[in-house]
This record gives sequence, structure tokens and C-alpha cells, in this order.
Amino acid sequence: MKLLVRLLLTSSCLALVACSDGVISFPTPEPAQLRIVNTTYNVPQLRVTIDSSSYVDVARGAASDFTSVPAGRQVKFFFGSPSRNYRTDLRFTLGGSARVLLFVWGDSSSVIEYRREIQDTVLPAGTAQAFVRFTHMGGSTGVGFYEVDVWVNGQTKLTPDFFDPGKSSAQYSQLAPGTYSFEIRESGTTTVLATLTNVQLQAGTSYMLYSYDAPTAGELLLGIF
Repeated sequence: MKLLVRLLLTSSCLALVACSDGVISFPTPEPAQLRIVNTTYNVPQLRVTIDSSSYVDVARGAASDFTSVPAGRQVKFFFGSPSRNYRTDLRFTLGGSARVLLFVWGDSSSVIEYRREIQDTVLPAGTAQAFVRFTHMGGSTGVGFYEVDVWVNGQTKLTPDFFDPGKSSAQYSQLAPGTYSFEIRESGTTTVLATLTNVQLQAGTSYMLYSYDAPTAGELLLGIF
């Protein structure tokens, strides 16, 4: 009987030790990298507040630098301007070390939202070509919801696809390093809606070409980063 009691006490002690030592810890994911693009119609200086602790200001038509964002958990985002918030109900969970492009779109008189989050591509060292992708973000005013084609140097299409507003090309197109012009045309026509000239493309670099609304409703502009 005494032997049985001792065995039970020993088992209990071992169980307590196991419970104490058996704590499973997970490494904190490396922060994600987020680049924000202001393709709103009428927010001259977009302010995106991240996790209620930091913010990024982006001029209309421009893209921010990459900003570190906590990964592996929900992070709260506010979309607004330096003087007010338009959206305070957005949460994203980003993977560790992810590189994400976030296009912010809309009209402050109706709604400001995100239309596209895109995984950015990191090219291997020594890549001989330049890589270009396109995202169509024009049409936030409800005027000029054009389907568009993208042309290179006015001669060939960047991709055989046509683009509705909010659509991004599925993959990067390869171009030789050099100087280019890009234009978007109303799909299936020769009507040029916007042109971007003297674009320098370097080997081993990925670029995002994108459309957005001009100050005049129904007209479009092009940007690239």
C-alpha cells in the first residue's frame, strides 16, 4: 500500500513538472512590408493609420515607400486625411516577411475603400529583364468606367488581357531594359485615354504601372513605381 501511494505521488509530481515545462512558444513572424498607393479621386493627402500607432501619408496618384507592419495577427487600419478619418473598420492579417501593395480608391463624398492588395515580387539577383505589371484603378467617380488595354511604345500590347476597373494583370510581363512609353486605350479601339512617356526600366527590377482618375471626372492618368 505504501508503495502504491509513493508511485501515485511520484506520478503527480511528474505530471506537474510536465505541465510546467510543456509550454509551446512560437516565434514572432518577421514584419510584413506594405506599400500604399493613393488612387482616390479627391483625397490630396491620404493618411493610412496602422495599428493605431503609426501612419503613412501618400499624395494622390503616388505610392509610399514600404512600411513595416506587424505580421501574423489582425492589424487595424484607418483610411483618411491628416484632418479626418473616412474608414475605421478595416483589419488585415499579413504573413511574415510578405511584401504587399495596397491600392486605396474612392471618393470622399461617398466611400473610401481598398480595391486591391497585391503580393509584390522580389526578383532573383542577376535577372536580365525588367518586369512590368498593370493595375486599372480609374473610375472611382462613377464616370468613365472604361475597359482598357495597355500598349507599349504605341505598337504592342503589354498583355493580351483587357482590364475592368480594379483588375490587375495576373503576372509580370518581361521587357528588355530601356526607355519606354506606355498608354492605355479604350479596349478594342484606338482611343488613347492616358499616356506615360520616358519611363526608364532597369534589369532585375519589377514595376507596377497603374491608372487613376484625373482631376477632371472621366479622364485618366498613369503612374508607375
